[in-house]
Amino acid sequence: MTDDLKVELQLLENVARSWDGVVKTGLSGTAQSIDELKFSRLQFGIFQIPWGKYTETAVYIQDRLNEGSQSASDIGGALYKVARTFEQQDTEQAAGIRQAQGDMGFSI
Repeated sequence: MTDDLKVELQLLENVARSWDGVVKTGLSGTAQSIDELKFSRLQFGIFQIPWGKYTETAVYIQDRLNEGSQSASDIGGALYKVARTFEQQDTEQAAGIRQAQGDMGFSI
């Protein structure tokens, strides 16, 4: 494996960790913080008409953030799997080339 390939794989792994860590955690944390913005009917007082829409909107946003958090984790996992698969294929191809060079008695 060349140094350039090692660097690219490391970058891909870093991006995978970012998606699975930073992005997922940020979205999940934001979703949890919405709980503080949900108010009861009593807290809304005389503004009962908009209370329903306000609450529905908060729940909708929270649900989308939770979905995004799961998707970020999925993206991170997929990127990490791509890096591992690419590394495995590169290793197998390098071994095949070394084997072929040994069989032929010369190197390319």
